[in-house]
Amino acid sequence: MGNSGSPAGFPNENSHPSTVTTFPRGGPTGKKAVVAAALAKPATKKLIKDAEIEDITNENYPDEIESFDYPNAEITDVIKAISDLTGKNFIIDSSVHGKISIVAPSKVTVAEAYKAFLAALAANGFTVVPYGKFLKVKNSKMAKNDSIPTYSGAYYPTSDIFVTKIIHLKHISADDIKKNLGTISTRDGDVSAYAPTNSLIINDYGSNVDKITKIIDELDKPG
Repeated sequence: MGNSGSPAGFPNENSHPSTVTTFPRGGPTGKKAVVAAALAKPATKKLIKDAEIEDITNENYPDEIESFDYPNAEITDVIKAISDLTGKNFIIDSSVHGKISIVAPSKVTVAEAYKAFLAALAANGFTVVPYGKFLKVKNSKMAKNDSIPTYSGAYYPTSDIFVTKIIHLKHISADDIKKNLGTISTRDGDVSAYAPTNSLIINDYGSNVDKITKIIDELDKPG
């Protein structure tokens, strides 16, 4: 069948615009936010599969939105907008409520908006946890007891998502280093030592895990 076209002002589902006009300055809320986000769904969006917290990058979500300005907005409105932009499914824990602020009146990519969303969640003590085809938004302190991703190799996320990182030490004692790293954890994170393998187990936001890992790399050396 031929393409009958799209109404004026609405993106054609078969087109690939380099810029998508969405949220006007001031941050839409309620129905306006839902409509604006619906118009902004990126053409490069991947089919929804098991939710991954690290698959929203500028490479696969390069489209730009005019702004992602949400000053003093209801957190559920921002989650709804991010869901519409990325195609991700979210489950919102009953503990997640209140307002957050994201001030971004200039053009950003969908991936950058998602990164800002994660940072805003972290600043308010919340995070996202993979759950099949969903991402659960919940209190970060409770996330440690949930199915957060665990990493033990060279790769680990460095964005503001809650993860577990296991570091095997070679030259320094895990018990000794734990005493000094405890103060570097965020309010929701923690560091524990596992003596049998001389390892550290870090539960924290990826951005802080990255900071701790770099410190350990400098300390865990011969002599």
